[in-house]
Amino acid sequence: MKKLLVSLFIYFVAFFASTSVALALNGECIKDTNGSIVISDAGRAGTQLFEDTEGGGSTDVEAPFKYADGYIETEGVGTKTGTSGNNSNQCQNQPDEYKVTFYKVALCREDPYTINVSPDFSSCTDIFNNTDGKEINIKPDIEVNLLEGDLRIPLGNYPFLITVVSNHLKIKHKQKYVYENAETHGRVPMHGRGDSFADNLSNTDLCYTIDIVTTYTGQVYDAGFKSAHGINSKTVVASQGDAAGATLECVNTGTPGSDFAFATEIIDHMGNDATFVSSINYASTLASTGVDVEMAGQMLRTDNATIADDVDNALRIGAFFKYNSPVRIKVNTTAFKLNFATTAGVSLDACQNGTNDEIYACKVGADPFTIKVETKTRRSRGAWN
Repeated sequence: MKKLLVSLFIYFVAFFASTSVALALNGECIKDTNGSIVISDAGRAGTQLFEDTEGGGSTDVEAPFKYADGYIETEGVGTKTGTSGNNSNQCQNQPDEYKVTFYKVALCREDPYTINVSPDFSSCTDIFNNTDGKEINIKPDIEVNLLEGDLRIPLGNYPFLITVVSNHLKIKHKQKYVYENAETHGRVPMHGRGDSFADNLSNTDLCYTIDIVTTYTGQVYDAGFKSAHGINSKTVVASQGDAAGATLECVNTGTPGSDFAFATEIIDHMGNDATFVSSINYASTLASTGVDVEMAGQMLRTDNATIADDVDNALRIGAFFKYNSPVRIKVNTTAFKLNFATTAGVSLDACQNGTNDEIYACKVGADPFTIKVETKTRRSRGAWN
């Protein structure tokens, strides 16, 4: 098989994908011109609700935000009178910084993914493979090298790309909040970790991440989980709508404090509760990231190749990307770029206390990323395609 020697420059660029999308991405909330998340008048009053129907139940949840462009959430959300799927208590956003540890990146001729079965990498060509992993800190519009060097890649078409990363995703982010009618209501008193209504907060409208650990499902687990994940010295916090459950700090100074740090979200598995789910099937990421790619996910063990069967041995995420137009390695290909879409890479979750309607900055969740591949050829005058 003929192979092409590529002077390979593989680097990640966090980009705002929605610049090429006409409508707001699903999960984005209404913001002002400065990027501050808007709390509506009804949200401020605690009368703005959505009906949570996940698990077959029906619970009215206070939701201080509204989705942008009239988007209506339907998954796990009912249509009970007095509620709306346009109301939300969480907002997707592009994080300031997103740390990911990579173990493997490969192009594949055949689909390596089968649901609930270990992946088959036999048709794949490694771009990057490091059993120790390499941590990459991805920031908007800043290029970060994963690897530089020469690599022989067989000529041909590759409809699939896979990455194996740590399931400990790290987010560093600050976010400001404003009231819908700020000229009337003044600045927002957001509540952070350790705060309460009795503190009578004022103008604490900037919230930021601190060094804290949460899980995707909200589960806390036992000492065995902490040992398996190497976090014995950390406290895993179950975020909830009170002072003990808030995981961000909120201040009135306009700038984060000295404890501004990366928060860690452990993707414990692919489900929503304590029942372990190893895999999720392919689905389009267009609505959530602005990139027209299908993505599947799988929890893997530390050998980077075997499917996990419980939260203690699930320490890797296998992310599988299926492209409508395959990546083409031709004789004049000189390099390619992996664009890492973090448009909606962080979920900013709020909780509202039903007694006094104060709003807590409960959690930052690391949401799925998407990778778009661009190639460069000798005749393209330096342009990426």
